[in-house]
Amino acid sequence: MPETRLSFKEMCARFDVPPRRLRYYGHTGLLSPGRAGRARLHGPAA
Repeated sequence: MPETRLSFKEMCARFDVPPRRLRYYGHTGLLSPGRAGRARLHGPAA
């Protein structure tokens, strides 16, 4: 099964989460998105 990666904008839309909250989750360590250049990519937890 291919690994699904979501961009920051896609993650906010899919889970109905405001961008500010998603950034907060990243800042506190609840989420740890990967990076591709400047883009944050969210995927399944390891």
